[in-house]
Amino acid sequence: MQYAELIQFEKLETVIQFRHADQADKIKRLIKTYVISDEMAAKLIKLVFEQLRFDKAGDNKGLFIVGNYGTGKSHLMAVISSIAEKAELLSELNHQAVAEAAEQSIAGQFHLVRVELSAVQRSLRDCLTEEIQSYLNTIGVNFQFPAADKITNNKAAFENMMAAFEAQCPGQGLLLVVDELLEFLSGRKDRELILDLSFLREIGEVCQDLRFRFIAGVQETIFDNPRFKFAANELRRVKDRFEQVLITRKDIKFVVSERLLKKNDQQKAKIRDYLGRFTPFYAAMNERLDEFVSLFPVHPDYIDIFERIIVVEQREVLKTLERAMQALLDQAVPENELQLLAYDSYWKTLRENFSFRADDEIRKVIDCSQVLENRIEQAFTRPNYKAMALRIIQALSVHRLTTYNFYTSVGVTARELRDSLCLYQPGIEDLGEPADDLLSQVELVLREILKTVNRQFISANPNNGQYYLDLKKTEDFDAIIENRAEIIENDELDRHYHTALRQLMEVTDQPYVSHFLVWQHELEWISHKVTRQGYLFFGTPNERATAVPERDFYLYLIQPYDPPKYKKSATTADEVFFHLTAPDETFHHSLRHYTAAALLTLNASGHPKLVYESKANAYLAELIAWLQTHLNTAFQVTYQGKTLSPLDWTKGQKIRDLARMNKEERLNFRELVELVASVCLENTFYDKTPDYPVFSLLITSETRFQSAQEALRSLASSKRTKSANSILDALKLLDGEQLSPLNAESQYARHIIDLLHNKPQGQVLNHNELLPEPTLLPEQYGLEPEFVIVILAALVYAGELVFALPGQKWNASDIKRLVDTPLKELLAFKHLERPKDFNVPALKALFELLGLSTELAIQLTQNEEKAVYALRSESNQRLDRLATAQNDLGKGLIFWGQPVLSKTDLQQYQKQLTETKRFLESLRAYSTPAQFKNFSVPVEKIAAYQSGFETLADFNELQTILRELNEASAYLMAAEAVLPPEQGWIQEMRKVRESLLPRLADAKQRANKGLTYQIQQQLGTLQQTYRQIYRTAHQQARLNAEEAEEKQALLCDTRLLQLKKLAKIKLMSQQQLAHFESDLKQLTSCIDLSDYDLLSQAFCPHCQFKPTGHQETPASETLAELSDTLEELHNEWTHSLITELASVAKSEQWELLQADNKVLLETFLNEKTLPENINYVFLDAVEEALSGLEKVTLNFNALQKAIMTGGFPITTVELQRRINQYWQQATKDKPLQKIRLVLE
Repeated sequence: MQYAELIQFEKLETVIQFRHADQADKIKRLIKTYVISDEMAAKLIKLVFEQLRFDKAGDNKGLFIVGNYGTGKSHLMAVISSIAEKAELLSELNHQAVAEAAEQSIAGQFHLVRVELSAVQRSLRDCLTEEIQSYLNTIGVNFQFPAADKITNNKAAFENMMAAFEAQCPGQGLLLVVDELLEFLSGRKDRELILDLSFLREIGEVCQDLRFRFIAGVQETIFDNPRFKFAANELRRVKDRFEQVLITRKDIKFVVSERLLKKNDQQKAKIRDYLGRFTPFYAAMNERLDEFVSLFPVHPDYIDIFERIIVVEQREVLKTLERAMQALLDQAVPENELQLLAYDSYWKTLRENFSFRADDEIRKVIDCSQVLENRIEQAFTRPNYKAMALRIIQALSVHRLTTYNFYTSVGVTARELRDSLCLYQPGIEDLGEPADDLLSQVELVLREILKTVNRQFISANPNNGQYYLDLKKTEDFDAIIENRAEIIENDELDRHYHTALRQLMEVTDQPYVSHFLVWQHELEWISHKVTRQGYLFFGTPNERATAVPERDFYLYLIQPYDPPKYKKSATTADEVFFHLTAPDETFHHSLRHYTAAALLTLNASGHPKLVYESKANAYLAELIAWLQTHLNTAFQVTYQGKTLSPLDWTKGQKIRDLARMNKEERLNFRELVELVASVCLENTFYDKTPDYPVFSLLITSETRFQSAQEALRSLASSKRTKSANSILDALKLLDGEQLSPLNAESQYARHIIDLLHNKPQGQVLNHNELLPEPTLLPEQYGLEPEFVIVILAALVYAGELVFALPGQKWNASDIKRLVDTPLKELLAFKHLERPKDFNVPALKALFELLGLSTELAIQLTQNEEKAVYALRSESNQRLDRLATAQNDLGKGLIFWGQPVLSKTDLQQYQKQLTETKRFLESLRAYSTPAQFKNFSVPVEKIAAYQSGFETLADFNELQTILRELNEASAYLMAAEAVLPPEQGWIQEMRKVRESLLPRLADAKQRANKGLTYQIQQQLGTLQQTYRQIYRTAHQQARLNAEEAEEKQALLCDTRLLQLKKLAKIKLMSQQQLAHFESDLKQLTSCIDLSDYDLLSQAFCPHCQFKPTGHQETPASETLAELSDTLEELHNEWTHSLITELASVAKSEQWELLQADNKVLLETFLNEKTLPENINYVFLDAVEEALSGLEKVTLNFNALQKAIMTGGFPITTVELQRRINQYWQQATKDKPLQKIRLVLE
């Protein structure tokens, strides 16, 4: 079977000469050969034809046909413009729906002006107006566009031009079609371009109001072209007046499949069967099988890749495919393998085009590809795969030309090569997984290619698996690195090994001592959750003397190649050594190549330097990964003369527990080194400071200051953070949850108190006496100054000492100010003092004020905690009551909607309560007996606060009275809102209220126990009177059960229903009927009100009735009046209707009525009675009779003359237009709904 048997091949014309599109024979062939996809058909019907037509009013705009060279842009414009000019060409279209739409909208409706522009010096206006003038002269229209410097805008000129054109060609439009517009605009200077764009915008605007239309062909969308970025504002205005028709990749594929590779159903079936055997080998081929069949034997991706090649025109794809198919037609289709025309086949055509070699960059790609192909031909080690290797090289060469930057690291993956080239290797079908096995073969070939060419000119991106031609890879950098790696000295290897260690140990700062690889470092003291300070060495103990001052540990990572000799002491308890003892070939290879690449980087520049840096980083990453992976197996750790593997040092302990990791976390190199060193040094840290605190949260040198600051602030707060709790608990300052600095375990605080009390009376403990060393008792506690300050502040809080800074002192009452002071200032404290003794008279007065026994005051001076507890408990209770009273006082004391106390009284109450509350709040600073040594309030001032408690009691009594009266007063307030203001009961009620307010405001009268009862009696009498008044008004304003039935009967009355229907007639007074219905609906019935309802509510809960101020007519009388009103209204409307219709019956309008309507109305006039069931027929008849009809006479001769004007033959659209014009003249200024036609 040959390819010619499967394809109906037809040669293509790849270049359309737009200026020849007016030649009759050529235009017929262009229309007949233009294939239209469904997608393009939709654009033509819904966009192009709708914008061009002028028989329907719309927002018409200009059109841009957008497509690159070779996409069929000129062909499409030739088709559109030709059928717009000549309707007889519709028969040549090969798409029925497009032909039908064109016939109904644009076919034969236009005179046509074709213009093909190029890069010239004239303005766009001059070019186009000259072409239009030239055409108009050929059809007998004498018109000249005015000069550009003589007008203010171009719209008027176009209007005058179209007026002259329509006088010569009535009913026709003028279509201007311009090709190569973008090429013209691209050659214009900036200022000239602004004027051209402005003219283009005016052309788009005149399309809306005139029968003038404009189409232009452009290679790419003007609005996205960076060349015109400076004219963004003008472009936006142009864009508003133009629509764009984009020719897409789908349209090109459709042309190829329907013209170049056309097939009938039988041929498609054979191709489908043939391709079906190969679909398992390629991803998505089965899903895209329809596309493969329609484009067979061309791979669908061929066109996609071709469009992205930046150095060729798009029409080249059609030329190339045409030539390839001509060569292929007589060949047989291979039965056992798939051979499709893929994009790699274009490389030979491109390479043989010598014009491309004029471009240096393209020439580099061609030369690179040639070198690769030669190497594959001469040295490829797998001959069976050579054909596939050459196809891959050619595909990568084509793909290189699809990127704007030929040096970018972008290519194609092995999977993409397999699928987009349909690569195939005979015998692959015998394996198990076709697609995966074929992919493995492609990957194997790619690896062999790299091996054969020594990785020159071709690279693989390890991050995404993409292969690409690498034009920078003219040197074999890998070989150079390999050669340099063979002669590396050991000291260089050690130096670069240390570079890797710096990354692994996360050492980013400069060495602690210049010219030595030593850094300050921290290790966790695991059992105490605190870090210790020491040194990290990349070297041996020979350099230990360089690190001063001495620290808690020394950690050594020994160089593996050329370590210096040193004395290995078995007794040094603060040193830990890490030796790399089992490096393998991978380690040596990675380190040597990293060292070589790094050294080569030093002497390189430009691109080679970047390559060496990249290589060095890659080898360094391999080295770091090896060290991370092999730390447990390749390293030995020595401590106090004992050498074990890292994991052996942690035997018996769970590493995850030691490192506090969850199951998902992993230790990195630094963390494992530090963990092993911490395990080794655990006892060493303990021996140095055996009584150092044990923390529950990890404390580091970076967090110690902040943690101490949080602990300080918590001393003056009721809430503590976890960090603060951890610090206070570790420093033995808590007894359970309570702060107790001198509890049984408070060794640090007691040590400080002992030092203070060992000083003679009157002397102080100075800063240098407490901390003669950097830490507190360095050989026992080793406590840092930050934590010492926390202990001192806790002792101040407990009243055990006074803390002194230069110029100020703080005791227990000043704890808030102390903890708010920056820790840095507190660290510079001057000295510590003992606190003062107790003020016993003041303490007794305080306990008496709070109603407590003075014995408790004596117990407090004896350091009894229960006395403090009793005082604080009573004080807090009273504070709560004072706070509640102040809050209620702020809201005001209201009785019956009126304030009870004057503004002056309220201010006095508030003042006394506030002063007392403030005093009680000051007592919160005293929480221990020792703190009360600082209580110094005078006895007489304490006694003065008793008045505040008396005010509180009086206020609470008044609140109680008002609560008892609240229910009755609230009811009366609601009743006042229900009755009208002029009601006599309202006046009586207000008098009672005014008499009660002074009595409640008088403290002496409030003391009378019977006051509340007396007021309740007065309020009860007012309530009873109100209920009697309301019940009487309710009975008068509401219908009873019998009257409610009468109301319902009126609502259903036949007369009312007739009136509602007649209300639709404009003659009738709808307002009369609306008033009647409103009055009737307002009558409400209610028979459910009871005495019980009015006990809890001031108005009827069933109907919500509230009396009005004016004298109301009883509801029963209103109902009777409405019944009479309905009869009167019915008679009045009937009589009015008879009178109006009788008047119309005497006029000539009566004869214009429809026959049925006339009979219906005559019956009504004769009987003088409304139909019992008034329907829409009767109403329409009345409306017609009263609407004021107008007669219009249609004369057949006049109609015939109107149709004949302009001559024949004519289109159906023109016939319809002439009839409509005659009808509009005949019915001018007459409402259509009132017109009645008479034929003559």
